[in-house]
Amino acid sequence: MNITLGLIHGLDFLLGYWLVGSIVFNFFILPGGGSTAAQIDRNRFQKLLLPTLITSTLWMLASAYNMTESWSPDDLWMAMSSTTFGHLWCLRIAVLALTLTASYKLKNINKARYAFILLTFILPLISILTSHQASQADHTALRIFLGLLHAVAVGIWTGGLWTLIAWLSRRLSFGETDPMISYRLVKRFSIFAMCSTAIIGISGFILAMLAGVSLSAPLSTTYGKFVIGKIILFCVVLGIASINQFIHLKRWKITAEKIFITGIHRESRRELFLIVIIFILAGFLTMTSV
Repeated sequence: MNITLGLIHGLDFLLGYWLVGSIVFNFFILPGGGSTAAQIDRNRFQKLLLPTLITSTLWMLASAYNMTESWSPDDLWMAMSSTTFGHLWCLRIAVLALTLTASYKLKNINKARYAFILLTFILPLISILTSHQASQADHTALRIFLGLLHAVAVGIWTGGLWTLIAWLSRRLSFGETDPMISYRLVKRFSIFAMCSTAIIGISGFILAMLAGVSLSAPLSTTYGKFVIGKIILFCVVLGIASINQFIHLKRWKITAEKIFITGIHRESRRELFLIVIIFILAGFLTMTSV
């Protein structure tokens, strides 16, 4: 069951943070690419609401079973209704369900943009409040603050990357338009991505130190091994991302948009593949004793 729990948790992490990033991409990055960019595949984050709702529900049920070792509805309800985790996760599910309903009833998503932007903080905050950061006796407020900062940055980077890949996949199918659109959009996203990865690196290091990971012997605990695994993959992903930043963007030409998009799309998919593995590791990391 522990492997299943870790996989479900990792998948819930993945979809939840991609949802956060796709919302930020929709309201803050797409408009910067120009009016045409904003019209291509807009509101993609809506497609993530239902899958995120499903994985969050599965994670709550699996966690309740792990607490009670019973699939009895009464036992599951007891675990959900009598624990802080259950209360917070029921709130998360309710928020996702309301957002899903509202998103399809609204004719103009922009009218509720501030509610969706608020969601990018609510979802990570609930995750942090049910994690190691909130359960430790020392530096609790600092852990929660850094955890929230870390989580939002992860969402902006990874969810934005997922949305960028989807946008690039459809870009050339919309006929001849201004070739500057894709360059402006990728350039704008790269700014968000660089700021996010810097925050992820700094906050992640501090959180690892607060969790007791030793600089002299980081592999001495299972928790430390998971952290080191994440760091190695994170560095590899940054290396791939640098190809987009320092090669494809630098070599961009107005007459070669298709070559530019193909290169960015290829490297971004490689990044995303490794990011999925990082999320799986994160799913097990949060279940590991510090």
